[in-house]
Amino acid sequence: MDDVEEGRLVEQARSGDLEASNELIRRHRDRIYRTIQRFTRNQSDADDLFQETFLRAFKELGSFGRRSRAREQSRAKRKPQEKNALS
Repeated sequence: MDDVEEGRLVEQARSGDLEASNELIRRHRDRIYRTIQRFTRNQSDADDLFQETFLRAFKELGSFGRRSRAREQSRAKRKPQEKNALS
């Protein structure tokens, strides 16, 4: 999965594009559902948590990009320092 394409889909979903939202769900649903099922060991609970997870994720899309960009900038600043520490 290409990070640039993923970012584009997030931006489109954030602006209300249902196709982009559906594509994000399609890309991540199986992995997320399996993870939830492993924790709950109950299909009904897993179904409820799965739905809640995506509802919350889409509710928080507005802040996702800002947090993600801040994290990337922080990593970029640390990389040169890490290289110097290894030298």
